Amino acid sequence: MKIVVVGLGSMGDVLTFLNIGIALHQRGHHVTVLSHSWDEQLIRRAGLEFYPILNLETAKEALDHPDLFHPQKRLQIVETHFYFPAIRPVYRFIQMNLVGEAMFVVAPPWAFGARLAQEKFGVSLVTILQAPWHLNEGGQHVRLDNDRYAPLDRMRQDIGLGPLMTNITSWRCSPEKIIGLFPDWFANGEAWPDHVHLTNFPGIDQSVTGKMDDRLERFLAANGGPPLVFTPGTAMAQGRNFFQESIDACQLISKRAIFLSLYPKQIPFFLPGNIQHYDYLPLNLLLPHADGMIYHGGIGTCAHGLRMGMPQLAMPIVYDHFDNANRIQALGVGDQIARKHYKTAVIAEKLEKLLNSSSIRECCQKIKAQLTEDDAIETTCNLIEATIQ
Repeated sequence: MKIVVVGLGSMGDVLTFLNIGIALHQRGHHVTVLSHSWDEQLIRRAGLEFYPILNLETAKEALDHPDLFHPQKRLQIVETHFYFPAIRPVYRFIQMNLVGEAMFVVAPPWAFGARLAQEKFGVSLVTILQAPWHLNEGGQHVRLDNDRYAPLDRMRQDIGLGPLMTNITSWRCSPEKIIGLFPDWFANGEAWPDHVHLTNFPGIDQSVTGKMDDRLERFLAANGGPPLVFTPGTAMAQGRNFFQESIDACQLISKRAIFLSLYPKQIPFFLPGNIQHYDYLPLNLLLPHADGMIYHGGIGTCAHGLRMGMPQLAMPIVYDHFDNANRIQALGVGDQIARKHYKTAVIAEKLEKLLNSSSIRECCQKIKAQLTEDDAIETTCNLIEATIQ
């Protein structure tokens, strides 16, 4: 079967779809991953075909935009620089390859070009949700004016479809099948439409091979106890305050730390000897050696923490972060801090409570035991193949 996998979003988003693509390829399917131009090497190294749908220049305008993480303005920035520019490339690739054997598409809900191809050509589409919030984005994605979604309407007009008369959340997910990469207990038993299938959190990242480098191994082996892991997410380039306050909190409670960020300019130039910075480290390799995780509330990081039995402290910023942080708190495995309250004394106080709480450790181990049973990627592939048949 010819399968198109659309990886559009943060690094965490892309890695999830890449792992689905790898697993489908291993099952004998012909897989092409549509993603950002800067992900080409990663995708080709995994043995999959690649097609670019977004260039670095377009994305950089969004990543450098001061409103990217603004609670009210962020969605328009993401739509303008990520979602809308990818519509035509995704649609055209599917259109051009609708020859020979049948095609099947796997995509996130914001890959509008895939949904258009399903509507226009009847292409089979499975929408992948990585968090419960993504089904309706908290009701925030309602279509209120035509101007905002003009690029989508122009595309619809160009391909002979009428204007979209409903809200985006009612349209953008496949009416054929939706797969949620999280267990039902994380979704709090909420009611889901019949064509939604919940699986589990993804497990080992198949795109990551090898081991930790010597510098990291020496740091982990040094005296001082397991470090804390701090990351505001792979897309965050405006986190200088996050890291500075985190440094001061670690010094206050005498904890070692590892900072993860792709943007070194937001890391203070002089770090204490008990703190190291890395651009990126696979969490499935790092977290077994850590004592706790402080992050933005993103679902990929959250899932890794749950799988590793890791106490979590979330500083939600935008998107699904707030919903995930609330669920973590309700499960008894972590706590959260509002971004405006992310200050040294507050961080230190919450971390000491988290790290010294026997009840939180017990909850973490209970969740970890639940998540060792199966993996979402294999279950997702089974559901995709069942749809194909």
